[in-house]
Amino acid sequence: MIENQKNEVTRVILKPLGMDYEEPVIEANFMLECNEQGDFKGSNLAPLVADAIQSYVNKHVNSGTDISIVAVGVIRDKIVPGFQTAPDIFRIMSMGAGNDNIPGYPLARLYVTGKELKSILEILQIAYKSAPGNFCYYSGLKAEYNPDNGLLKKIRKIEIIDKEGKAKAVDFSKKNKTLYSVAANSYMLASIGIIKKMSYGLINVEPKDKSGNPISDMKDAVIDFDDKTPGIQEGREWLALIEFLSSMKDNNGNNIPDVDTKYKSAIQTFVTVK
Repeated sequence: MIENQKNEVTRVILKPLGMDYEEPVIEANFMLECNEQGDFKGSNLAPLVADAIQSYVNKHVNSGTDISIVAVGVIRDKIVPGFQTAPDIFRIMSMGAGNDNIPGYPLARLYVTGKELKSILEILQIAYKSAPGNFCYYSGLKAEYNPDNGLLKKIRKIEIIDKEGKAKAVDFSKKNKTLYSVAANSYMLASIGIIKKMSYGLINVEPKDKSGNPISDMKDAVIDFDDKTPGIQEGREWLALIEFLSSMKDNNGNNIPDVDTKYKSAIQTFVTVK
């Protein structure tokens, strides 16, 4: 029965994507984990996932994204030392479904102003204290904050990091109308639209498309990864993760990529300042 199910998963899901159930994708020489009940702030897996989403969107979508976000609550498994196959990677980001035969929440993108971006980060730095699953990890972003400052006044500086690693400060004054793109799975991005409720009316964030038009339904924010094909060709976090891991270097000559050692310890995007 197990072999039959593996064959069915390969036939229906993996083979159309050019994958096989048993074929190794990556080799890990250290543990990568993200434990919602443990030291999630010290996770080394979650920053890798955020980087994978950032890389995937920027590689396959012309307009790319400025920032990618992933929450601890949607990371469901870890990477143990040894060889990892596609099903092993899938189990890390296994939640949700879209409008095709590929499992997993589709990746989506919305646009916000600098002021709204600051508000989002301020709220997310508080929300996890009552619900650890809301703790977030970022790619394409660096921020300085003072945890001793008052409500919604903790963020001191935000920088967007481009593909070349160059940092550009975000002007989060009301006069700055520049829109910044944020990518994540559609389930998580839906929470951006209810920040007014989460903040008890203190702040209001209006999700927008790239032209600045309000988005009320997150289905309209799902990213099309192939605009030359009719309909919306959805992307997935686990596919982003597989592609990102597959692009890493083979360090021991066995023709299987090895997890980059820069992820051996946690990568922090928020820097505490006083």
